[in-house]
Amino acid sequence: SAELKITDNGVGIKRAMLKQLFGLFNSTKHGNYHFGIGLNFSRMAMSAYNGHTSVRSKYGEYTTTTLLFPITNEGVNNEK
Repeated sequence: SAELKITDNGVGIKRAMLKQLFGLFNSTKHGNYHFGIGLNFSRMAMSAYNGHTSVRSKYGEYTTTTLLFPITNEGVNNEK
């Protein structure tokens, strides 16, 4: 598998919100243009390809998003 980690040094996400972060229509932002579908869609897309998505955060310090991509030879043509 291949792992991609992205860490920011923003305000982080409160622990209570982390539990519902991937739920449909849940957003850490407020306003008319924040629908809360992005992380839910991302997790579903990764799962469809046997991948995994996770988020770790410490409120007031950082957030790390990890994407784990499976690597297979399925569909690869090894003929020369």
